[in-house]
Amino acid sequence: MRYVASFLICLTGTAQAESMCGWDEPTEIRAALAGDWIYKGAGSFVTASLDDQGEIDGAANITEAGDVAVDEITYTLMPLLRPELGDVVYDVDQVDDLLETVEAEWIADAVSMTPCGPDDLPQLSATYQITEALNGQLTVLPYATDQVVLMLEAEWRGDWGLAFVTIAALLTPSEELLPESD
Repeated sequence: MRYVASFLICLTGTAQAESMCGWDEPTEIRAALAGDWIYKGAGSFVTASLDDQGEIDGAANITEAGDVAVDEITYTLMPLLRPELGDVVYDVDQVDDLLETVEAEWIADAVSMTPCGPDDLPQLSATYQITEALNGQLTVLPYATDQVVLMLEAEWRGDWGLAFVTIAALLTPSEELLPESD
């Protein structure tokens, strides 16, 4: 019994993240998300003749103003964007479908302890058009102050024809994965 009590004390002592269920004040949301993040996820690139999936990872930054910059994606698939709080973009089934599309269902498992689903989370979205050949939508779904799901859906026309690009990634604060110093 004393081991269970010790475990519970350790568990509550390390839990610093706050669920973002019900958050609805844009200034507070941007302040909670501001900072450097790392991401891990997957993407898919689908054309009439190609269906390719792959893993992605890298660094991201969200400014106090709410600008989202993602290594390898910003300035290639999207401009520097400032998603705004608005209507619910994704429900739980749509998030699951998107994660299945890119073969990253593990992201749903990683955020499964959140006490609410996407319908009750703040969803910050931005639609964009870089050129007539490239447009899309970025949605930032903060499940907790230390777990943010980023989803990008874009249409990109090129020599390959029309491609549907889908990206889903889990962002975590960059300091959580820095190696411990001696």
